[in-house]
Amino acid sequence: LRFIAQIRTQPLHKVPVGERVAVIGGGNTAIDAVTQAKRLGARDAVVIYRRTQADMSAYEFEQELAKVDGAHFLFNVVPLAVLSNSTGCVTGLKLARSSSVNGKLQVLPDTEFVEPFDMVIKAIGEEKQAGLLKKLFPTLELDKRGVVVRNADTGQTNLPKVFTGGDCANGGREVVNAVAEGKKAARGIHAFFAGQKITGPVQPSRLGVKGVPIGSGFDKPIRVPELEEEYRKQRSEEHT
Repeated sequence: LRFIAQIRTQPLHKVPVGERVAVIGGGNTAIDAVTQAKRLGARDAVVIYRRTQADMSAYEFEQELAKVDGAHFLFNVVPLAVLSNSTGCVTGLKLARSSSVNGKLQVLPDTEFVEPFDMVIKAIGEEKQAGLLKKLFPTLELDKRGVVVRNADTGQTNLPKVFTGGDCANGGREVVNAVAEGKKAARGIHAFFAGQKITGPVQPSRLGVKGVPIGSGFDKPIRVPELEEEYRKQRSEEHT
């Protein structure tokens, strides 16, 4: 995402941000973008999501933190068009209400409306390239979602010399997951050719996990529900 890349690579005062920013999406990247926009000085920063809050893939505690930063959410809303003026500058979004019927998204008729924005950020997932994968590797095994089936510990697929990781193997998660799976695949490749199994470093346990050190972050990661439980506990203690 270009906006996030600018924040990570440029001085913050040089990163352009609008007065009223719309972020289209429902994942953690969308939450990151709307939070950063608000922190950079946007008067309003709004997440536009086509389904309900319960359907969002973004972590619950990330959503709560975004609200604390002043971000707002529009649920069950679908963008139809980006509006602009005669100079090509963004002036708003044409939107419509939506609902889910038997798991299928439907745009409700006669529900169109316009919201003014001067900056629109697209933070949605990319289409899976299942067709290309099957063209390159006809016998490669994919699941019903079009995701490559592989050994979760080594990244090895049903084709012994093909290893994988990242979105094509996990269905679409975060960059940190892709990096971790790349490291797992590298260890799997090393074991495949050299016959030597490599284990990762042991790190201290982190927020949300009790007990002794349990391994590296990608071998035995701390699960989000554990983090959310600890987060809710801390919030409760702050208000008592």
